[in-house]
Amino acid sequence: MKKIKYYAALYSAKITTLALKIFGKKVPYYPGVIAQKVDKNFIMSSKKPSLIIGVTGTNGKTTVSTMLCDYFKNIGKAVVSNDGYNLDTGVAASLVKHTNIFGKLKGDVWILEVDERDSGDIFSKVEFDYLIVTNLFRDSMKRNAHVEYIFNLIKKNLNKKTKLILNADDIISSDLDKYNNAQYYSISKLNTDKDKQESKMCDIRYCPKCGNELVFEYVRYHHIGKVKCSKCDFKNKKAKYVANIDFNKNEIIINNDKYDLITNSIFNAYNLLSVVSLLYELNYPYKDIKKGLVNLKVDTSRWDETVVNDIKLNFILAKGQNSIACSTVFKYLKEEKDDKTVLLMLDDVEDNIESTETISWIYDADFEFLNDDKIKQIIVGGARCYDYKLRLLIAGVDESKIKVIPSEYDMPELIDFNKSKHIYLLFEVFALEKATEVKNNIIKRMGEINDKN
Repeated sequence: MKKIKYYAALYSAKITTLALKIFGKKVPYYPGVIAQKVDKNFIMSSKKPSLIIGVTGTNGKTTVSTMLCDYFKNIGKAVVSNDGYNLDTGVAASLVKHTNIFGKLKGDVWILEVDERDSGDIFSKVEFDYLIVTNLFRDSMKRNAHVEYIFNLIKKNLNKKTKLILNADDIISSDLDKYNNAQYYSISKLNTDKDKQESKMCDIRYCPKCGNELVFEYVRYHHIGKVKCSKCDFKNKKAKYVANIDFNKNEIIINNDKYDLITNSIFNAYNLLSVVSLLYELNYPYKDIKKGLVNLKVDTSRWDETVVNDIKLNFILAKGQNSIACSTVFKYLKEEKDDKTVLLMLDDVEDNIESTETISWIYDADFEFLNDDKIKQIIVGGARCYDYKLRLLIAGVDESKIKVIPSEYDMPELIDFNKSKHIYLLFEVFALEKATEVKNNIIKRMGEINDKN
């Protein structure tokens, strides 16, 4: 009976895949919806690759998962992946896609991005060999409640056989080692690290062991850094994989092995370090890792760069209703040395469908980083553009720099290219399609510059 239900689910999902293709509908996760409706145990009943790797955490999941997929494909492995569809329906759809009508799956490694909020459901259906937890920060209040809530969800549902790859510089997520075998990675002190918090936000200020105040030796961003308890022996875990970074040379040295950085941001340095740490744990030699990571790039849905007529456009993800994600990007912009124009598309798409008046995250986010002389113009679009303008004014930004417009599609027309030749478009994660159209319109205007001169 179990086999009959499984094959009924598989064939139903395959027919759904074909129908979606015929009608030109791009809903890659939907076959997974059908498969699980027919057989709720579809994921558990399916054949699986011999190596199963999961990636979860607040930020960086998609980038790390994509890097791992690219690496294994580059070395000739057959990869099964949920392609960023990180709920259980996406997991099921990845099995449908790579399983033939006889129930045989073609794949050497299964790489799954796991939504941290949905991790309990997925962990109950998939036994991971390795799990990378990139970090844990506060996220959307409406969806994720509090970072401790997410920590406990992961802790409660982890399979004890799963080996964890954890960021030793994140004292929240690295504390998951109490329940599983783990290895850690870390980045040595940087000259940009601070001796005190620049941000208003810090998700952990008191020791989880004894409740006394934590003391930071240095802060990288938010609660990432080197820390110890003022009373007991609680402190950062000792890392097996330690990196030193030279942004001027665009390189990261991990345990004396040299790799090229994929971008000049600390966040992607951590992403790369997590990938390399996992590959070392899998006993891949340095030469093979180096070769497999050649020409590695961040997914263009997360970060992209275009240059036209000596004008540069950077397209950067900044999650809506996620004060940490926005603040880290704002800080990155402040540290970039050239004059710039910043476009903000931060309205949460889901919030537009099911609206909430909860805008407290805007006041958590460090808009103060945008109060910078090198930022010549800030253009804000979307239904909440006036809320963002008020927050920018509270942050001390000169009102003459701020332009607001309710329709994001009209934002490109407000750019004054005489003020700067570097444009940054920051967009919310679920607004990719709209943001891409805005990006293309900006590029079109960039191409017209010489025509007008």
